[in-house]
Amino acid sequence: MFNQDFIMRQIQQLAQVLAQVLVQKRLDRGREAQDALERGVEAALGLSLDDLHQLGRPTLLAMCEPGEVLYGDTAASAADLLAEDASAAGRQRALWLYEHAIAHGLAVPFDVHDRMDAIQASLTS
Repeated sequence: MFNQDFIMRQIQQLAQVLAQVLVQKRLDRGREAQDALERGVEAALGLSLDDLHQLGRPTLLAMCEPGEVLYGDTAASAADLLAEDASAAGRQRALWLYEHAIAHGLAVPFDVHDRMDAIQASLTS
């Protein structure tokens, strides 16, 4: 029960950060959006955005194991947030997290494939 409560709080926290980032982007405040993303990632995941950008795929996905910081549906919530990162490194990690969530039957947004396509396009342009 405690684990589920923790995961739900973490997902809620990630969703709140995502809302802040999206509001700043709509207001065309890119720097403020990135600042909100950086603060939110650190608060929710206990890891700086720069450190997250340095993680390789195996290390990032190891964080999705039971008892780790991105366990369960938190992986897709973190991917939603990282998809908004101004850095290609963050968007690449969002793609990895979405792929992991799909492969493990976790909850993902209904338009996850469209989101993944958009991320992939942003990485190749």
